[in-house]
Amino acid sequence: MDRKKIVYPGITILVAAGILYGWLFGSVKKVDTVQAVKGSIVKEITETGYVQPVDSKDLYAAQNSTVKKLFVEAGQKVEKG
Repeated sequence: MDRKKIVYPGITILVAAGILYGWLFGSVKKVDTVQAVKGSIVKEITETGYVQPVDSKDLYAAQNSTVKKLFVEAGQKVEKG
């Protein structure tokens, strides 16, 4: 009987110490927080790549004529306007 009086409280103390250690020194990540504010959301994405046409059409003039000047080369980058 004396042995039970020593073992059970000892186990209880060890379990309590383990729980206390885990609670005090456990791996809790600190998180920085900020206050949310109203405003516009601007998101810009820049990517590079190739543009493939969905459809391709050949154009023909109703009358024969001569092309005097080409302003772009095949594969050259162009902009609207």
